[in-house]
Amino acid sequence: MRRRSNIRRFAAKLLAISMSDGLLDEKKISAILKILAKDTGILPVLREYYRLIKHAIIKEKLLIYSDEEISDPQRNAIVSCFEKKLGRKLRVQLEKDRTLIAGIRIQLNDRIYEHSIRSTLESLTRSSQSAQRV
Repeated sequence: MRRRSNIRRFAAKLLAISMSDGLLDEKKISAILKILAKDTGILPVLREYYRLIKHAIIKEKLLIYSDEEISDPQRNAIVSCFEKKLGRKLRVQLEKDRTLIAGIRIQLNDRIYEHSIRSTLESLTRSSQSAQRV
């Protein structure tokens, strides 16, 4: 039991070292992995470190979907709002989604924030269908 907690603590320290300006740094991760790969008895630490990195990548990724190009001021406003709310930096990925109608969808971890004509129409359709059943 104590060994497991030591592994977790060590992997958490490695994760902290892997950061630059609050975000994961690929160069630092590569350097750490090269050092750890030399020691064959470190496999449990590598597994825990990998798990922590996967979790950190998911936590810092903000996906913004839009049916058209988002301007830099709009992008910056969205990102700063989420970073301020969460208290940490985020990596942003912009993607076009032609299925959205005049709107935006923002995905952070397992949460989705959507405001579009499409989502409004779907909500109205569901409301209409449930009202017809009653």
